[in-house]
Amino acid sequence: MLRCCRKSLFGALRAYSRQAPGHSGALRHGVQPGGSAFGRTFYFGVRPSESHSTMSRFVYLHGFASGPASRKASFFRERLAGRGVALEIPDLAEGNFRGLTITAQLQVIERLEPENALVLIGSSMGGYLAALYAAAHPDRVKRMVLLAPAFNFYQRWAETLGPEKFALWREQGEIPVFHYGAERPEGIGYQLMEDAHVYPAYPDATQPCLICHGSQDSVVPLAFSQQFADTHSSARLVRFESGHELTDVLEAIWEASADFLLEATGQ
Repeated sequence: MLRCCRKSLFGALRAYSRQAPGHSGALRHGVQPGGSAFGRTFYFGVRPSESHSTMSRFVYLHGFASGPASRKASFFRERLAGRGVALEIPDLAEGNFRGLTITAQLQVIERLEPENALVLIGSSMGGYLAALYAAAHPDRVKRMVLLAPAFNFYQRWAETLGPEKFALWREQGEIPVFHYGAERPEGIGYQLMEDAHVYPAYPDATQPCLICHGSQDSVVPLAFSQQFADTHSSARLVRFESGHELTDVLEAIWEASADFLLEATGQ
């Protein structure tokens, strides 16, 4: 019976994983030139030591079941490189998607050891991580651009899966989801939820923050970003006619965010 239930759950979650809270969207194939092995930072375009900007360090944080070669990461890397700015894109899972936790991903950011203040660009779960890190390190984060940030992370997962599937995940220890970076189903351990439960749904990050969110987002409701913006005077919310992935409005997002990002470089 458990095998039958697991098979049913696998089918449901494979269809669901594209809509999983924190998922950042479709990926390009392969790693772009300049990448490195799992557990290391991926440098795309200009390396930090070669960047024209010495005032800030730009870092992109990808979403759930995504990776350094995501379409949005590549887009921002290309646009920023054109302005002489390096974008670092770490693998937040460090090759261990099964054991993923919020805490472990925050430690990846911590190990970047910035010589200068960070400018964070975070997508979905990466946006939630950016806000968590900024709230804990107000002196290390200069500003943020959050793309459909997965605020209310734990509660949204519980609501989306429903009581039965959420309980089955806890009992079995892991569930299968489709990983768009690996392009295959992979298990994700329940420790993600156990760990996420201790973190605030809406981190109290007070740095300048630009939030870009789709009005048709069915994965992370626009209302979540609206609540954060309403309670943080340093945050500004820009709505786009798009869904959760936002890949169809990237040029518009760049137009809305370029000046905000480049202010950190003195450009």
